[in-house]
Amino acid sequence: MESLIALLQPFGLTQYEARALVALVQRGTSTAYQVSKDSGIPRARIYDVLDGLVHQGLVMIQTTAEDAKSYRAVPIAVCLDRWRHQWQDRLDQAETELQALATIPPTVPMTLATMQGSANILAFCRIMMQRAERYVMISLWDRLYTALLPDFQRALTRGVHVKGLVMNVTDPVGDLVAHRMNPYMASIATARWFIVSVDGHEICYGHSPDQNGPAYYTNDRVHLYLFEDYIWHDVLVNKLVTQGDPAALDAWILPEMARFFERD
Repeated sequence: MESLIALLQPFGLTQYEARALVALVQRGTSTAYQVSKDSGIPRARIYDVLDGLVHQGLVMIQTTAEDAKSYRAVPIAVCLDRWRHQWQDRLDQAETELQALATIPPTVPMTLATMQGSANILAFCRIMMQRAERYVMISLWDRLYTALLPDFQRALTRGVHVKGLVMNVTDPVGDLVAHRMNPYMASIATARWFIVSVDGHEICYGHSPDQNGPAYYTNDRVHLYLFEDYIWHDVLVNKLVTQGDPAALDAWILPEMARFFERD
């Protein structure tokens, strides 16, 4: 119950108003005394609290023939619709005012920023894909692919090319290539790093959001070239391997890679 009360307060309710509304929804039509008893709101405050809810259109007053007052919450659907429109209006207004403040300089300065938190990283990737006009180039593992799949599909619908590699995924969308699995890929499966690059203009890369590690955003041309070139070469190798004997090629590639990187 306390978690529900906490959830309601960002919608403009005080803690007492949230408690009273929850009590009314749970009990139905009630007197002020019953609401006070159910919610733990002091009787000296209950009428002010209920009047506030009535003023907000969330509670209705019912009067009996004996002129006794009782209170009832409006239907849940009405509450939710009211709050939904209220928040949408605020978001629309915030977007309008923020866009009005935004200025685009003649030359965009180089940016390199660090992000933390799963929600932040996912939101950044989604916003980047919404800005995509030509292509989204990726290299990522199955969990992040699944989380971003609706965004890939929307990009494809807009005519944006979605290309690159995905690991541990079958039948990926767009021009994505499913990376072959071999002993080396299995050994790094817990790392789950990712790359999302858009239009050759901006890139986000780092630890997978589900691992609580940092990710990085930049529009630096060096980063973009190196990461997009890495993805292209990985795509190329996977395509070449699938046209030959994967087991035989891996038997040659993996020792060569170990020697190159001086791995035991």
